[in-house]
Amino acid sequence: MKNRRKLKLTRIAMRIPFKHLLLLLVILVSCSPAITQNKGKNKKKGKVENPQPAWLSAKPQTSLYYVGIGHSTKDGTNNYVQEAKKGALEDLVSDIKVNVSSSSVLTQIDENKAFHDKYEQIIQTTAADEIEEFELVESWEDGLNYWVYYRLSKQRYKEIKDKQKRDAVTLALDFFTKARQSEDAKNTIQALSFYYQGFRAIEKYLAEPITLQFQGKDIILTNEIYANMQRLLDNIQITTNPAQLSINRRVAQSTYSVIATAKDKTTKSVMTDLPLKAVFDKGSGDVFPDYKTDDKGSAKILLTKIGSRDLEQSLAVSVNLLAFAGS
Repeated sequence: MKNRRKLKLTRIAMRIPFKHLLLLLVILVSCSPAITQNKGKNKKKGKVENPQPAWLSAKPQTSLYYVGIGHSTKDGTNNYVQEAKKGALEDLVSDIKVNVSSSSVLTQIDENKAFHDKYEQIIQTTAADEIEEFELVESWEDGLNYWVYYRLSKQRYKEIKDKQKRDAVTLALDFFTKARQSEDAKNTIQALSFYYQGFRAIEKYLAEPITLQFQGKDIILTNEIYANMQRLLDNIQITTNPAQLSINRRVAQSTYSVIATAKDKTTKSVMTDLPLKAVFDKGSGDVFPDYKTDDKGSAKILLTKIGSRDLEQSLAVSVNLLAFAGS
């Protein structure tokens, strides 16, 4: 009897775990799809491990910074980091606007506004070369592309530009003073040289009226330099001999020479050591470009070839202001 009881108990003990086992299997089977699904979701999330930042979708707009976004492709042949940085800085300076004052010399030079766009481009290009305190905000890349985000504090940029402007004005005023002294000494060419160097010193500020005191008078420096330089140029008379050339194309001729002479319109005296330039106004050909007048105020213009078939062509001889840049 005792053995039967034990056997019966044993059977009961066997049945209980079996039922639990079936129940556990059912639970495992019913849960397994969900586990597989979660793994699938985790894999999908793994594909977005490197999400694109918001600044790639829309360029950040802020009143505190100039912002630039640059991009380059990773093709294995370029320095894509530097290329993207260059693009970002170019994008950054495109936000720097040039405001032209109505009293600035730029409005006198450029009455029809044709020069304005070119001037703004010059200022932006110069700004790109001079920018030093820009900062890298973030970069992002994938297998084929590299993007970079730079910014420059508008306040810091203004501080830097203000200092550069003060230094430029100091230098320009020094050249202006020397130019006036040269005029008093009747040295027109030296005065032109100093005026031109003063003009170059502040050419980035032509859009602004730079007002200061000179010899007890309030002047707009850029306007004064430009006006005096133009006045001296208008007082120079350049004539050519012969005034016209008749050329027979059937007759071979290696060179054509024209004598250009420069005089002061007021005193009628010849101007020595005056730099001149020669260029075709109409037509084309080979002409030596740079000259300087001799002690008789003359320069021999060398024309070696007439390239155009136009019946009438024009060669202009004028003062070469660029030659004063290194004076």
